Amino acid sequence: MRAYETTKAALAVLTMLFGGAAYAAEPSVAEIESCMRANVPAAMQVREFSLNSIDRNGGERKLQGRLFAARENGQLRSMMKIEMPLDLRGAAYLLREGKPGEQDAMYVFLPALNKTRRIVGGTQDAPLFGTDISYADIKQIHSAFVGGAIELEKTEAYEKRESVVLMLTPDAQQQSQFSGIRSWVDRQSCVPLKVEFIGEQQVRKRYTVRPADLKQAGSHWYASKALMEDIGGGTRTQIELSGVKSLDSLANNYFNPRSFQLAN
Repeated sequence: MRAYETTKAALAVLTMLFGGAAYAAEPSVAEIESCMRANVPAAMQVREFSLNSIDRNGGERKLQGRLFAARENGQLRSMMKIEMPLDLRGAAYLLREGKPGEQDAMYVFLPALNKTRRIVGGTQDAPLFGTDISYADIKQIHSAFVGGAIELEKTEAYEKRESVVLMLTPDAQQQSQFSGIRSWVDRQSCVPLKVEFIGEQQVRKRYTVRPADLKQAGSHWYASKALMEDIGGGTRTQIELSGVKSLDSLANNYFNPRSFQLAN
């Protein structure tokens, strides 16, 4: 289960780091959402992806691997091959995002057993493998705030970048642990530069990107580094991408449950 949760974070956080084309001078909520939904290019590969989790005592644990992602009819398809830590090396994971109202499908290949199995779990709000990130957190950002009332609060500078501030109030049906999610979306790149997760009128988690860490792969902007902090817990998770390539397509075998573990 811990490996499953870790990899959901690694696969899903990828989508949070990307942005699309800039939107109009006076954008509507719909335009901002449309821009954010273009978070992942048609296809891409990442030579190295890492999540470095740091606890309140300074202890660290790092997950590293290679990532491949594409969109199929608007749904995310992501595959990860683990290189570190040693206890996960050689494992491969596949995430196939479900349509609205459907569950995502997650598959894991375990080299020690030479078997692939599908994993089903209800842990979307749980911290992932000691990180400060939950799958639900990232899905909310990736989905451009689907599933709640959205308010365009204001336009203001964040780290000297003109940004649009959005506030999402999640639907009661979502049973979110947060009462609100406020996001500062960069107007040039459509990448979220700061996201605050609010509960009981306090910021519980904070996700931030330094503008200097915004990079481009082809025409797509992405955050090469980001930080997620658990304010109350005093822990943080550093996220980093390197060797990013934006592609027109990837072969279907990368995202096929029967063959993904063989793709390179």
